[in-house]
Amino acid sequence: MKVKCVRYFDSRRRPAIDSQWLTIDKVYHVMGIQKDANNKVDYLIVTNDLDPVPASVGFHPAEAFEVVSDVVPPNWKEHKSDSFVQVMPGSWLESNFFERFYDREQDAVSIFEEEREAILKSDP
Repeated sequence: MKVKCVRYFDSRRRPAIDSQWLTIDKVYHVMGIQKDANNKVDYLIVTNDLDPVPASVGFHPAEAFEVVSDVVPPNWKEHKSDSFVQVMPGSWLESNFFERFYDREQDAVSIFEEEREAILKSDP
């Protein structure tokens, strides 16, 4: 799945003038989707893909984007809780995965990169 950034929002979903994370008109691969109990949808986006790894990923309001391609990556799995539904690579749904990723634990970084590569290849 790919989306194009068309507007900016701040962390409270209010319109914003700029963003340090996104660029208007840039196309991003969606790494995952999250929908909360109020049906607000966020896309998990790699916000900087600069070396060195790990990249920075974050959830951004879906209304900031236009869908360019709706191809669903084959490695996405769904996880439901009382407060939200998440769809992303199953290994990323494991307990404390992103904490380990941001702590730069090598196994988590490797898993992230493998899953990210699968997402990119599913919709070039």
